[in-house]
Amino acid sequence: NERIVTTLIGTIINCLIINIMKLIHKNEYNAHWFTIKTNSGLNVCLCNIGASVFKIKYKDIDCLYAPKTKKDFINSFLFCGKTLGRVACRLHNPIFIDNKKYELPVSDNSNIFLHSGNEKSLSYDPFEYEVNWSKNKDTLNIEFKYIEKDLVRGFPGNCAIKIIYQFNDNLDSFKIIFDAVSDKKTYINLSNHMYFNFNNDVDLSRYFIKCNVNKHGLTNKELLIVDNQKIPEYLTFDGKQSIKEQIELIYPKTFDDLLIFDNSKSNQNLIDIKNDDIELKIKTTFPAFNYFIYDNKFIAIEPQKNNFLVDSITYDKNQRFLYESIYELKKLR
Repeated sequence: NERIVTTLIGTIINCLIINIMKLIHKNEYNAHWFTIKTNSGLNVCLCNIGASVFKIKYKDIDCLYAPKTKKDFINSFLFCGKTLGRVACRLHNPIFIDNKKYELPVSDNSNIFLHSGNEKSLSYDPFEYEVNWSKNKDTLNIEFKYIEKDLVRGFPGNCAIKIIYQFNDNLDSFKIIFDAVSDKKTYINLSNHMYFNFNNDVDLSRYFIKCNVNKHGLTNKELLIVDNQKIPEYLTFDGKQSIKEQIELIYPKTFDDLLIFDNSKSNQNLIDIKNDDIELKIKTTFPAFNYFIYDNKFIAIEPQKNNFLVDSITYDKNQRFLYESIYELKKLR
């Protein structure tokens, strides 16, 4: 039922190693796997299905939650490590652009469109790809390309999407660049849905999050954002409350919230998550991120724009959507 074909293994330039493998399962997938190992101790596995991140190891410590098998990863309903788009998070069906009504292909009777179609979204489609080295051969770009056609998921315009993963052999970090443009006025809000957990921890009692946020998206019972409000005073994001303590202060006992950066305090949008073993810093040009806790032990950080402000996700014909996030890891002991 399963056949693995190695198309390129062991290209070594300045200790940066890329392995590309192709997995074909009953002709249902066209999955290509990329393993990048850097001299700094970073080990990342990517997949062209959803331009996704399957695994991250840093100095032999697991940093990411993912299903155990590649088949389960591809099919996981949790969007593990996958690109979200054309619009991340929830939209109410229908949408209106320039007073024109567009019906979104929702899969149930709720009229809520999650991550642009759940398992029918581009998160579960194969992307084309290119592998490029920098001129001095120390930087690797893996560029995933996808064209979402006009109205295929309800959105107007043929939208050309590029997701670029950038690695440098001497850095403890990698970058994701989100680049898109449409030939009609449309909505765009790309993101990534990695779930972080360091060293397979059983809960979040040792985890702390620090970020310069001051507002969150207030949601209704359908988890649609209905307002942007100040974060309650009993919740702090200064790195002093453990994430487990934060969860105990709210109802329901989890997070699935848009947090909005306070640019009056800093011009650098930074999210810092750490436990005793690993510190992860995410530097992003996005103005917000969705903060989601799954099963009380996995942390999803989804940098994105603010869906409540519809104008911020509305892009004119040929207007470019361009944002990036840098993921930097540090071993603490």
